[in-house]
Amino acid sequence: MTKLADLCELLAISKGAQFATITALTVPSMNKTDNPWIGRVEKEAEVNGVINWDYERCVNRQRIREGIDPDFEALERSWGQRIRELPFTVNAKTKLLYLELKVERYIGYTYFVLDAKKKRRPATEAEHDSINSWIRQPGPGRQGVDNPVLLRDYRFDHILSIRVGGTLHKITAATKKELNKLTEALLKTSSVSV
Repeated sequence: MTKLADLCELLAISKGAQFATITALTVPSMNKTDNPWIGRVEKEAEVNGVINWDYERCVNRQRIREGIDPDFEALERSWGQRIRELPFTVNAKTKLLYLELKVERYIGYTYFVLDAKKKRRPATEAEHDSINSWIRQPGPGRQGVDNPVLLRDYRFDHILSIRVGGTLHKITAATKKELNKLTEALLKTSSVSV
């Protein structure tokens, strides 16, 4: 088992883009009006992608592949700030830490249904189909390409495991105090202030 702080240190010292496979537990983004699943669903997903990458450069490379002028300029995030030269983003309000990932491939996912006591069980096939009907579909975006570059930010304390550099790290749960200490340490070592 790997502590979040140790994983953070490992990712912070690694230089250059590298492949990673993560398993994360998230709350899926769903339409809310009349949705019977709000507050009752979690999603465990396994995703393959790249960390330590440059979003704007990747989008412009995709634009070139599709015969489009490479004039895309990324906007600043409205909710947080990327920590310079690290694969992390800090939420400006909550100070929570996120791992930035360029998604290459979704390997698989499972929905879990929570009961009134927040005990979880895998969704049945019928529940899975019902949940999927409420999932919010992404808009067209600003990239102007047929095959968009997928950027996802995974909240650090929701990552269950990560395979990077050929090693699988299963993550031990961290307390809120430990997460805050980790975020503060990263912010001190960078020029970012949130």
